[in-house]
Amino acid sequence: MKKKIGIILAVVATAVISIVSLVGCAKTDTDLKIPDTQTDALMDVQANQADIAIVDGVFAGYTLAQEGNSYDKLAIIELEDFKPESEAYGIAAKKGNTNLMNFINKRLYEIKDTDYKEICKKYGLESRAVQFAEPTGEWEGWKDEIQNNTITIGFTIAPPYGMGSNDKPEGFDFDLAKAVFADQGITIKGKEIKWDNKFVELKANNIDLVWNGMTIRKGFENEAEISVPYLTNEQVIVARKDKKDSYKTIENLKGCVISVEKGSAGNGEALKIFNKVDSEIFAAWLEKYPEQKTLWEEVK
Repeated sequence: MKKKIGIILAVVATAVISIVSLVGCAKTDTDLKIPDTQTDALMDVQANQADIAIVDGVFAGYTLAQEGNSYDKLAIIELEDFKPESEAYGIAAKKGNTNLMNFINKRLYEIKDTDYKEICKKYGLESRAVQFAEPTGEWEGWKDEIQNNTITIGFTIAPPYGMGSNDKPEGFDFDLAKAVFADQGITIKGKEIKWDNKFVELKANNIDLVWNGMTIRKGFENEAEISVPYLTNEQVIVARKDKKDSYKTIENLKGCVISVEKGSAGNGEALKIFNKVDSEIFAAWLEKYPEQKTLWEEVK
């Protein structure tokens, strides 16, 4: 008799697990984690501290493809109704430093068929390349807008855009920056920042440029000088491989813990999903985080 009861309980447990797997997340309430970097967002999923992460497609594709990476349990998933718009990446300079930005735009146009193409090829980003139009605007005297012939670039660790360290920054964006300022007697430095503070760092003169796969969003032109687009991208969803078949539509994300870099394009997409699957919980959650409420007003 006990053996039969044990078998029945085992069958019931298996059925429950199967149902949970089919509907996606087992958590009662949807929630959002907002770490400082996309790398941390992926680590949250790898460590089972979140169900999914929403990150840049280029970042996810490049990072998960690297041999010996720390995210062996993760995979990019596709939902039937998650169709984020293509994004354009730009560079930001301090508001008022228009000559510096005009110079960058001019140089991007000048190297579009040489260094730019080679750097895109080096990092496998040929499909993300853009067509530059001939720029307008004055750039004479742009060096007067920086100090000691040095350009300090604010970045986060987000391969392939920004990697390395403050002492030895590297990656796609630093290679491109070096090409833009080649033969100008300029020293390129890096300063790792919190992404949500990027414009604060610019205004405080702690950095000269934000150059780190920054999605150009409405309103950014009020905060900084913004370059022409230099790459395209879109957001993707990353989940654990052992759970990826549980997610078919956005509704399957109800009850999930979503991890996104604070202030990123993924942050905006996560807010849209949160509102769609759990609007009442989302409204209450939003009241606790004023900066997220501001972002929601921008993206909804």
